[in-house]
Amino acid sequence: MQPPAHPFFQRPFFLWMPYRMWAYQLVCPTCGGKLSGAGLYRTVRRVLDRSGWYFMGTEYLECCSCHKKVAGWSRDILGQLDIAHREEFPAVLTYKLSCDRAVIGLLKERTLGNSASRLHASLVEQHTREWMARLISYLSVLHKLRVPGAAPQVVLLPTMHPVPGVHWLISVYVRDALTRLEETKARVTTIFGDILKLDSSKKVTKNLAGGAAGTAAWVTNIGN
Repeated sequence: MQPPAHPFFQRPFFLWMPYRMWAYQLVCPTCGGKLSGAGLYRTVRRVLDRSGWYFMGTEYLECCSCHKKVAGWSRDILGQLDIAHREEFPAVLTYKLSCDRAVIGLLKERTLGNSASRLHASLVEQHTREWMARLISYLSVLHKLRVPGAAPQVVLLPTMHPVPGVHWLISVYVRDALTRLEETKARVTTIFGDILKLDSSKKVTKNLAGGAAGTAAWVTNIGN
């Protein structure tokens, strides 16, 4: 009997519990009442990383006054943490999937020839390489356990979870940028900031020619 393949394809699990880990005095976003622990949130999120996926869970918090329940990774809860603990949260959440901040950091380095399409191709290559390494490890174990003269058996393998498309990666980057909107506004409007002039345009991208054609969708000029 051949061993199951799933133990060779297990992914890490990240558990986010700010209330129990750091004993925060969190308040309800609806009525301002005190929040207390209410077990674990049943939904587990799948998070895109550079070389694969990992899973993330969180705690459930319940208001002592209105009894409304809030997940520990919601924006209302993250906004009540100090910046040191808020930066410990590793991902940006979307409706179905989530993206690790390490991948978003690669999107910030978009320059000539380094577009979201190129990042998507790189992620597909790294995910495939990681999946193939696990596959080779499993098949090598099957080869060692094979009985000479025995009939070959059908090997059932889990499929590789596909990498989301380019549009999803860009939408995650925009969602992450919106969380820094107030900070960016402050840097632009103050005369003591490091950004004194900011202008964005889509027309400039149409004038790109040669190898740079089609590599950008928006251009932002910053003066200091």
